[in-house]
Amino acid sequence: MFFDKDILTHALTTLSTNNEITQNDVDSFNNRAEFAGFDGKVVTILANSPYYRDRLSDKLKKKLERILSEFEGINIVINFEVNQEKQRQEIIVPAGDEQPPVKKSGKPKALPKGLLPENNFDTFVAGENSEFAFGVAKKIAEKPNDKTHNPCFIYGGVGLGKTHLLQAIGNQIYHNQNDAKIIYITGREIYEDISKWLLNPDHKKNNVRQKYTEADVLLIDDVHVLEGKTATQDMLYHVFDELQGQAKPIVFTSDRAITELKKITPRLLSRFGFGIMVDLQPPNFETKVAIINKKLQLQERSLSSEVIEFIATNVKTNVRDLESTIKTLLAYNDITGKNITTEIARNQLKAVLQNSSAQGDNTITIDLVQKVVSSYFNITPGDLKSKGKRKSIVYPRQLAMYIIREITEYSTSEIGREFGGREHATVLHACEKIEKLKVSLPETGRTIQSLIRAVHEANSGL
Repeated sequence: MFFDKDILTHALTTLSTNNEITQNDVDSFNNRAEFAGFDGKVVTILANSPYYRDRLSDKLKKKLERILSEFEGINIVINFEVNQEKQRQEIIVPAGDEQPPVKKSGKPKALPKGLLPENNFDTFVAGENSEFAFGVAKKIAEKPNDKTHNPCFIYGGVGLGKTHLLQAIGNQIYHNQNDAKIIYITGREIYEDISKWLLNPDHKKNNVRQKYTEADVLLIDDVHVLEGKTATQDMLYHVFDELQGQAKPIVFTSDRAITELKKITPRLLSRFGFGIMVDLQPPNFETKVAIINKKLQLQERSLSSEVIEFIATNVKTNVRDLESTIKTLLAYNDITGKNITTEIARNQLKAVLQNSSAQGDNTITIDLVQKVVSSYFNITPGDLKSKGKRKSIVYPRQLAMYIIREITEYSTSEIGREFGGREHATVLHACEKIEKLKVSLPETGRTIQSLIRAVHEANSGL
């Protein structure tokens, strides 16, 4: 019987098309394993290291055996082995490569404090909203001493995957270089660490800064909580300079852009902006469907396509709420034994769907959005309603229309009426124009998120 790597590739493509595995799984296989042979029953695959042998076997073995057996009409067995030559190449970096040799200790250290093994690149679903941030994070993990992406500042709303990406960087570097000193810490934890140090009468004898400057990799989550905490900011500034001078990777996450951090000292803000800044946007419908399928796949569970689409359509907040939704429905299925229907999903998810009403909040008025947008662009609400066609007015007007359509239940006709009696077709055109700008100009997406946040803050009286 003829069998070659093309048949294996076709099997992987089929599994990906059927949403049984992700494109990340396919890429991981292509980059870290290769077809070695077939003896009429057993397909041998060589992985680059014991880690990838075990990881790929856990994720792909059963699925590949099933699909290949269907293809060939016989029972196919998959055997993952370690490619000894590739394993040596994983450890020894060729001469002339800019990266330092990867350290391998005889006995692997425990996973660095705070890192969760499930937060890795294979479990992260990258869509249009996150593909740039995902790509940058992978580059940092692959070449941590490359100055191109150092430092890195990842920002975005709550529950969009910032912590997942930050920890994926740490986990990947740990698996490639388990002797590296990786510090993962939250902004709150680093603040408490410095506060305790300052309250200690003998603090001058203990150099807390050294604890951080000795790190090979520094990952700080939720750095925005350091606003107004000047002593911590001062220490972090000096740590930053020392690590930067040694080309050691520093990655921060924040729930807002650098320009929106108001109580951070100018010199630390300037350090945040030294390297690369990437933002995470809320996932679109297609990405939400992919995320749901991935979460179900990892748990070896399933939901009907109708229920999956219902969740993706109605959970409008973030990835965290998607995960909560899936857990709730699977728990209901486990306890009652009932198959999940859209009606059951609707009844069980009332709290989550109410929370998602931030994306369809009837308490937000058109007038409020007009005031927030006009203030942001230093014009008046009257300008937005006028017939003015200057770019300085047209762009804010289109943004306002787009935001109202995104976060409220007003119809396009109602929106147009509040913008100087414009037709609903004008509103549709404005929304389409902004959608295109979000693709061609990433700054547009960031502006929209800032404005939506400002609208909700104004609506809640903050």
